[in-house]
Amino acid sequence: MESGVSKRARNFTDMERNLLFDLVMEQKHIIENKKTDATTIRHKNEVWAQITQKI
Repeated sequence: MESGVSKRARNFTDMERNLLFDLVMEQKHIIENKKTDATTIRHKNEVWAQITQKI
């Protein structure tokens, strides 16, 4: 290996990962809903949008 190659940085810090986990767990019942109808998908997209805004 070349000595000049740097290591890849982490995508998320531990604090960011914990925050994401907590936000997802609050909405788990919606995110993991198995239905695929238009209303459920729209609701899931709204929840994911809310989560991304909070992060």
